[in-house]
Amino acid sequence: MDQRTKPSVKASIEAAADLMGVEASAFVVMSAYARAQELLSGRQQTLLSQGDHQALLAALDDETTPTPALLEAWQLHQDQVVHS
Repeated sequence: MDQRTKPSVKASIEAAADLMGVEASAFVVMSAYARAQELLSGRQQTLLSQGDHQALLAALDDETTPTPALLEAWQLHQDQVVHS
């Protein structure tokens, strides 16, 4: 990846990389990867209050009959998704 930066930004990155004993490009990749993992993990987890957690579990355990709208949506999914 090639990025254009201001000289002051480049100097800061190079100084930080020197402190870690790595090349500037490795420092940039490590930093970007760590931040990407941080952001992605926030999108992959959902935190619930105790009450919401109990409500979710109760809803998952509830054996209700699917509504006509749900059955229609499922059929639309089946018609449009390729199954391998």
